[in-house]
Amino acid sequence: MRVLSPRYLLVAVLAFGASSAGAETFKCLQTDGRLSFQQLPCADGPPEPPAPAAPAPVHSNVAKPATPDPLSPIPTRRMREVLDMTALLERCRADEPGFADRAAPLYQAWKVRHGVTLTAHKALLAAKVREYRRGAGGMPPQACSEEWLRGLEPMARMPDPRYASVEKTWARFVEALRAADRAAALDCLHGNAELRWRKRIATVSDEDLRRIGLAIRDFKVQWGDDYLKEALAAGDDNRVTAVAFRSVNEEWKISDL
Repeated sequence: MRVLSPRYLLVAVLAFGASSAGAETFKCLQTDGRLSFQQLPCADGPPEPPAPAAPAPVHSNVAKPATPDPLSPIPTRRMREVLDMTALLERCRADEPGFADRAAPLYQAWKVRHGVTLTAHKALLAAKVREYRRGAGGMPPQACSEEWLRGLEPMARMPDPRYASVEKTWARFVEALRAADRAAALDCLHGNAELRWRKRIATVSDEDLRRIGLAIRDFKVQWGDDYLKEALAAGDDNRVTAVAFRSVNEEWKISDL
């Protein structure tokens, strides 16, 4: 449908006014697409309107953003650590006599625990294994030892879902305080926070613990990554306290409060 410009609309309105006062006026569409107004009928009716011209291609120097490949996600810091440890395990299994048998239970648990990460980054893992076998990966001197294996055991265990996020850990901590459940409250803590609160909990009454828990109102995470997060907590007195969290084998624990 052809859209008339304001100038043509004005002409049409004036022509309509003129026709009401005098002779009949005919509005005719010319071959070049223009409208004409005349006293005689249009010759042979209006011609077919010309086909609209194809829009000119728009060229842009701005490159289109690359579509991320969902099959090749960028590994996070935690994923890179898992891949490094897995590459060391594979190196020890291949090069250290008797290591594969000694580490069999842990190795199987490790593969189950980190299966998603290892599957998503198979190519990167294979590259790391090759790097370590060439001696370019910087094998730590304690790798393949019994002590090193014991250090990997916590990372091979499935994490407790009650501490899967900082929000869940904080909610459990507050609930434990309101219930005066000292063991549950301490289980939410780690490092300096655990040391300080262990002393504090031993000296306060159940009523005081409940009062502390009931006074906590608001909680909001501010920032963080795979290992550390920081949040703010507010109580009835509107005092805001910073709360630090640390991921301990992918279980979020309160590390400073």
